[in-house]
Amino acid sequence: MQPQTTIELSQTKSEAEEEEEHVEGEEREEQQSLIGTREVNCDIALTSSSCKESSDNGEPPNQSSWPHVILYLLSTLAVVGIVAFVSPFSPLAIFDAKDQPAMDSSSSSLLVEATTSFEVQARKDVKKQQQISNYIKGTAIIRNIHITHHAGTSICGQMKRLGPTPAFACMGKGKYNATLDHPWPTEEALANSHLNKQDSNYTAEWVKFWRPYFHFKSDEYQKFGDLHKTNWEYENLVSMIVMRDPLERFLSGGKCGAFHAKLGDPTEDNQDMYWEYANSACADNYALRVLANESSQNCVHGEDTSIACLESAKNLLNRFTFILDNSCLADSMVALGDALNLTITKEGFESRLHHEHPPTRDRLGNDTLYEYVKRRFRRDIELYEWSKERSIVVCDVL
Repeated sequence: MQPQTTIELSQTKSEAEEEEEHVEGEEREEQQSLIGTREVNCDIALTSSSCKESSDNGEPPNQSSWPHVILYLLSTLAVVGIVAFVSPFSPLAIFDAKDQPAMDSSSSSLLVEATTSFEVQARKDVKKQQQISNYIKGTAIIRNIHITHHAGTSICGQMKRLGPTPAFACMGKGKYNATLDHPWPTEEALANSHLNKQDSNYTAEWVKFWRPYFHFKSDEYQKFGDLHKTNWEYENLVSMIVMRDPLERFLSGGKCGAFHAKLGDPTEDNQDMYWEYANSACADNYALRVLANESSQNCVHGEDTSIACLESAKNLLNRFTFILDNSCLADSMVALGDALNLTITKEGFESRLHHEHPPTRDRLGNDTLYEYVKRRFRRDIELYEWSKERSIVVCDVL
């Protein structure tokens, strides 16, 4: 039995030694793990105190950390390179900016003008909304700028149904005495009104005088209208104008000047008179002449009419509250009614005076005359085309 005990003790001792070696092995692995962690941390933070300890102890740094250091440096350089490429303040960006042509004064000026134009238009839109609101509240009046043969009769017919207006074409007293539907100031009131366009308060005084009588009033123009002095931005004035295709107006029922009585629709027999009419002063860029500013009242010269004359008329139109396109007058008036809280329907525009016509070229029956009129009235046509895009209804998209 003694040998057996010795063997058991030997086995017990061996098991104890193996257990001790196992514990020591685990401790060594743990220490190596800590050392590895510190090496990685040193690779990331080269200035940490734990990294300095190894150097202070005189021990050489762990050689296995250098690949990590090199990898870290390369990664850092890559990041810096990307930042340098995309940053607007990087040397690369500055270099590129130097290579690019500098914005010249004209480009800079155009940018400033575009920004200013946007701001001005925004302010105009706010004022127009105020005008509309004041009309609905009953403090503003509608003033129609009626260029002859621009649907003045049809507009007036609608407005008469909606409230008091002047009797004759919504412009004047008419043949009869003032009525409830068509009141008119007394002669004494007119004499004391002192409505003078040269007065800076003219627009406010005009509204103050006429608004107690009418909700709508029209003024007709056949030539220079001197319209630029009016304060179209005045909060109690809603302004409107109907624009018409100049070639259609050229063939409208009532011709201008002496041609009104003697010239009907084009035929083979009156072609010579139509050539005379096309070259007349009264037909020359008809609407443009009405709308040009004071300094441009003599700027209408047929095909040679200046761009400045055209731009002055655009500036005026842009100040009006509403622009309507005669080519879809019914839809435009319905939209006007919607904006002003008025009940206007398309049916009110069914009239023998305003019906569809064949194309202007076909009506003239003379291609040479047609092309000549297009050239002579080109600025008026440009004005109409410009106004179409600013109409309360864009007829071309209907």
